Amino acid sequence: MPRQQAFDPAVDPLSKPSLAAVAGMSLPGATGNGAALARPFRAGWPEEGINPEPNPDAGPGHPLFGQTVVFTGQLSIGRPEAKVMSAEVGARTESRVTGRTTVLVVGDGFVASDLRSGRLTGKARRVLELHERGQTIEVLSEGEFLQMVAGAEPATV
Repeated sequence: MPRQQAFDPAVDPLSKPSLAAVAGMSLPGATGNGAALARPFRAGWPEEGINPEPNPDAGPGHPLFGQTVVFTGQLSIGRPEAKVMSAEVGARTESRVTGRTTVLVVGDGFVASDLRSGRLTGKARRVLELHERGQTIEVLSEGEFLQMVAGAEPATV
């Protein structure tokens, strides 16, 4: 069976069917021929930033102290800032859901019940998989997270 090279959005032009499909889209600067889509491809997700070390002087009574926190979805604050706020109260942050994850903070106006109704990010799907295997992971909305860390002064990132 013949093989075709994989499509590389960074260098390959859109196909004629793709150009025809987007020709009618009303995008800023669209000329009706797909020209508005001829922009550099940007792969990746929101800037995660570094994972700062937990504050050793944080109060062990804080609900996030000793927890491993991961963020998903669009947050109203930058992820690097959210990670610093977590570290200030003694939490460890990571950029992806693993067996060490104990808290998932979801943005985009999510609430924990959205996870059960099928509104999922890739990280949220991973949390549900780990739940099915018996791992306990607390799911917090961004609002709940911000209330928890309200007293934490973020350090410069």
